[in-house]
Amino acid sequence: MNTSVRSQLARFTALITSAVLALCAVSAAAEPAYAKRSYTLYVVPQLPSQTLQANWQPLADYLSRETDVKIELRIPENIPAFENILLEGIPDIAYMNPYHAVLARRKQGYQPLVRDSDGLVGILVVRKDSAIRSLRDLEDKTIAFPAPNAFGASLYIRALLAHSDNIPFHSTYAATHTNVYRQVALGFADAGGGVQRTLDQDHAELRARLRVLYRTPGIPSHPIGINPRVPEHLQQAIRAAMLRLSRLPIGTKLLKGIQMPTPTAADYTHDYQSLEDMGLEAFVLVGID
Repeated sequence: MNTSVRSQLARFTALITSAVLALCAVSAAAEPAYAKRSYTLYVVPQLPSQTLQANWQPLADYLSRETDVKIELRIPENIPAFENILLEGIPDIAYMNPYHAVLARRKQGYQPLVRDSDGLVGILVVRKDSAIRSLRDLEDKTIAFPAPNAFGASLYIRALLAHSDNIPFHSTYAATHTNVYRQVALGFADAGGGVQRTLDQDHAELRARLRVLYRTPGIPSHPIGINPRVPEHLQQAIRAAMLRLSRLPIGTKLLKGIQMPTPTAADYTHDYQSLEDMGLEAFVLVGID
């Protein structure tokens, strides 16, 4: 092979190599930035951890399949622990109560992605055979709550009792909604705060021993929120997957389990900004600084 032919062959090889490298670079640039990462999904522990694990792991698995990233479920020990973790900005994705959405946006820039179409309704329950028939009958009684800042089950109810009726009472905290309902049923508390959905999900025998004394006005329900560090295309992929889920065969049971049977897109300004004007800060106790 003469020198001219070898030179031409070398130039051709160099051109092919450059083209292959350029194509690889284009492919890498086109690949989603989140393709090889894992993300955490934290859930506010309203119910026992075993129940939440059973209800939420299928959603984490579904989102992992739909977005091609690993969604890792995390369930904190209790609601105050969840609050601290959330406000430190640790979760990539979090299922939180409406007031958590306010504080998490203020402190870390979280934005709500989806929520249920139906509103959140807080409740006060008493034993079915209790003599308590009105809110005024709660004066100087003991009311159990899941945690100081559980929104619909505690914070909202305590604010309404103070603002609307000025009813003095004693508070105790039971860690979960289920524990509240048990304490009331067993007579350890005169009344207890919860939300309608967690009561509906609890054991039929427990529900049969309770009576709903009071229901709060409805407000937009718990959102699934997202940390601003999560890439925008992944945020949109998660929202689309959640909205698509209601149309899939697996959707009805899965969505009922996570208390979001009819998911819809959430918007902070429209759904949660009004909570900033309710003066709830005066009723925030431990767990959120």
